Amino acid sequence: MELIRDMYFQFAPGKVQIDGFTARTDFKEGDNLMVKIMEIPGLTVQQEEGLIAVEYKFVKPRPRIQFSVKKVPIKLTSLLYPYEGDVPDITMEKLTLPDDVEEKGVFGIRIRISGREDLIFFAPGQCEFTYQGTELSGPVAYIQG
Repeated sequence: MELIRDMYFQFAPGKVQIDGFTARTDFKEGDNLMVKIMEIPGLTVQQEEGLIAVEYKFVKPRPRIQFSVKKVPIKLTSLLYPYEGDVPDITMEKLTLPDDVEEKGVFGIRIRISGREDLIFFAPGQCEFTYQGTELSGPVAYIQG
């Protein structure tokens, strides 16, 4: 039996743009939301129709985005980024960590948002580790660029 892992995101009623593994609302005024999934082999994305209850016994359609992968175990890394105005330029990538750090179960990502670079590390428990000379401890460590 093949296992499939799905991750769903419900969006506000309106148009949703999909570009690769990024989905975002496209409101000309006000707030927008970008959902970005770090690309992994076998990952697919599709838009479906979801529903939202706006009042008792009244539902209306809204976009729902499904990210799927046929690989287990898997780490699906997602970034939800609210923004207003211009669409931000966002990239995410898995960091290459030293073997001794990866052996501790540490997972790191680099996020670039419109030129700024941040690093986020996820580790089991209060794991202590070093990345490029900086002493860090888990379960989450953040280095702001």
